[in-house]
Amino acid sequence: MSLNFGIIASSRGTAAPPSALLLDTYPSAAAAYSLRKLRTAYTGAAIRVNRSSDSAQTDIFFDGNGQLDILTLTTFVGISTSQIVIWYDQSGNGRNGTPFNQANAPRIIISGVLQTQLSKPTIAFFTSILCGIQTGYTLNNPFTMIGVLSQTSGANLGTRIFSAEGQGNLLTIARVNVTSVFTNGVVCDFPSKVLGQPYLVSFSRQSSTSFVYQNGAIVPNSATLSNNWGVFGLNSVSGTAEGVESKISEVIVYPSNQNSNIAGINTNINSFYSIY
Repeated sequence: MSLNFGIIASSRGTAAPPSALLLDTYPSAAAAYSLRKLRTAYTGAAIRVNRSSDSAQTDIFFDGNGQLDILTLTTFVGISTSQIVIWYDQSGNGRNGTPFNQANAPRIIISGVLQTQLSKPTIAFFTSILCGIQTGYTLNNPFTMIGVLSQTSGANLGTRIFSAEGQGNLLTIARVNVTSVFTNGVVCDFPSKVLGQPYLVSFSRQSSTSFVYQNGAIVPNSATLSNNWGVFGLNSVSGTAEGVESKISEVIVYPSNQNSNIAGINTNINSFYSIY
């Protein structure tokens, strides 16, 4: 007798991606989440998703070009809505991202429509409470975070993209000339804040020195913050905080200050996404 638990296998591409992968060139990430392949040695899936019609789940791998296998994803989901069940960590450290609350989990397909950003698939977060991804990874100095993101709508001023649990947001795109306020201060005010506009943002820190970049350009007004960071998550991490409507395509965390490599990392990301 065979048992069916509603988990369906996904096909995976076998051909190698055509160019050097980001984590092959800039290795030793602490955690890495993306809808493109980031490391040649990584053989796992990009994401696990469900579908609303019957709650079945499947892993979605990469195609022969190292991009998300959209054909398998859309065939599996059909006209249903699909939430993220797992956003797999490609760093090799097993820090897979899972929703804080599966009922309010971010989505990649809504009523049969693939969510996109910069003409590529992305993960859409909403204003529902606990619409966020938890990783269980505790940040310590030094570290560097890089992400491709946008705030899509909503009245909230800040996009909760990089967060320390219980302490607010580490990086913010604000739509007015304000910054997100933390338990221990303010990070920075990004010079460009356009609703629906994707940005490549980077935050590199060692000791009391912080470097913040937006679309490859350094942001001069970053602030000094304390060493008490907490647990890394995406979008909303507080049990009482509401998520922000946003899209996140890629987030990488290094357990080191990558300021000397940030130009190359940004170039690799921008070459793929064409952000600026």
